Amino acid sequence: PYLTLCEKLGLFLVQMAGGRINEVQLEYYGEMADWDLSPLKHNFLKGLLSPSLGAGVNYINAPVLARERGIRFSEIKSTTSAEFTNLITATADLSSGKVSVSGTLFGKKELRLVKIDGYLVDAVPEGFLLFCRNEDKSGIIGKMGTVLGASQINIAGMTLGRKEKGGPALTILNVDAPVPEEVLTKIKNIPEVNSVSLIKL
Repeated sequence: PYLTLCEKLGLFLVQMAGGRINEVQLEYYGEMADWDLSPLKHNFLKGLLSPSLGAGVNYINAPVLARERGIRFSEIKSTTSAEFTNLITATADLSSGKVSVSGTLFGKKELRLVKIDGYLVDAVPEGFLLFCRNEDKSGIIGKMGTVLGASQINIAGMTLGRKEKGGPALTILNVDAPVPEEVLTKIKNIPEVNSVSLIKL
């Protein structure tokens, strides 16, 4: 399951970043810090490069392809993890700043995203995810749901993350089908929404 988790962390990170990635870092916390982690690195880089290279990237050639594209890679390991038995954090360095996503397993095989850019979340990394940066205002979920419902797009799951009441927040919606560009535009036009993107896992 951790191999799958790392590939999905790579996929999520590159789509969330939305720009050229100069450097990536994987941080491993908990018991897993003592494991052979090279397979996790390979799967993460495969996920990171898959949206641009498709079938041209695999578990074997991903590190070489990343280097050829000028993407630097580093790792941090710590056997200490205050919140989870094992936790993996992936961080990307862009020209515009840094973005990060953390994942773990609930039980033995349930994959979860638990932190994004410092916001605590609880998202299932599966299928299509609407990733929104928005203001923490009442009614915003209803507005997004109305737009999606009008296009017959069902919401399968939802998680919210905020650091303080009324401030910037994250909303992640699991949806059953791809969201067309015109529907994304309608969501972007909601006053409380700062940005929205569709992430495919």
